[in-house]
Amino acid sequence: MTISIEHAKTITITYILDKLNIQPARENEKEAFYLSPLRQEQTASFHVDKVKNRWCDFGTGEKGDIIDFVQHFLAYTGEDSNIVDALRWIENMSKGISNINPIIPNVPLTGKIQPKLILKSVSQITDIRLVRYLENRGISLDIATVYLKEIIALNTTTDKRILALGLLNENEGYEISNKFFKSSVKGKNISVIRGSNPTSKILHIYEGKMDFLSSLTRLGSKTICNDVIVLNSLSFLEHAKEHINAFGYNTVYSFLDNDDAGKVATKSLEEFLKTMPGIIHKPMNIAYQKYKDVNDWHVANPILRP
Repeated sequence: MTISIEHAKTITITYILDKLNIQPARENEKEAFYLSPLRQEQTASFHVDKVKNRWCDFGTGEKGDIIDFVQHFLAYTGEDSNIVDALRWIENMSKGISNINPIIPNVPLTGKIQPKLILKSVSQITDIRLVRYLENRGISLDIATVYLKEIIALNTTTDKRILALGLLNENEGYEISNKFFKSSVKGKNISVIRGSNPTSKILHIYEGKMDFLSSLTRLGSKTICNDVIVLNSLSFLEHAKEHINAFGYNTVYSFLDNDDAGKVATKSLEEFLKTMPGIIHKPMNIAYQKYKDVNDWHVANPILRP
């Protein structure tokens, strides 16, 4: 039998976040702030009221109880997200505990964001859980293995190991994700992928690695002749602008999200490129305008190949 709504609401949001290896940027006895698990950001604006066991993402205005959070989280990770799905997910995450009432742990206030993840190993993708994660996102394993690695990272706060897919970034760290988790190891930055044609003056900009790999999967190609930047977070758009300024491109194709943040970023990129004579900007989000991003569109419209 699925856990009841009343029982689910006795489980603390901070407990669930800890199970997801998401640690607070700062906290005290009554509240905690996290980098939002519902989107990518650099300033912790996801607030949890420990006394009321309620959350609010100040970046979007969304808020609610633990069930609301899980529904939002499941939707963000591409899973079914009705209330029954949320209750089943909470039950699976909280097995072995019962009637956990909201508590106020004795945790000192911390004003600094400390690095929590340590890279333990980098290898070729073999774990079946990661393979299935790729399948659920519609990504060809043959293509993914060209760009992604199987990463094991250690959360130094919880002493838990995290298995994830990782894309190398310009910090020589990895942007990592699995079905339930998204973060970075050794610092967050853009990922620059050089095209097979060194004389090409064309650049493609993607918001996330799954968007880039979705495009390659649809093309049925392991390589792309033009350069690619994966932002890994919209907050790194300025880094991409610096790269554009340095490499003399004449055409920039952008594949950003169709949410409000993606639209603002597309407009910002458009205004920047207008200041650079000789560069044409071609926003491609109109091609998937009914969907949040490239991967959502790709999953909803699978390719049928003989």
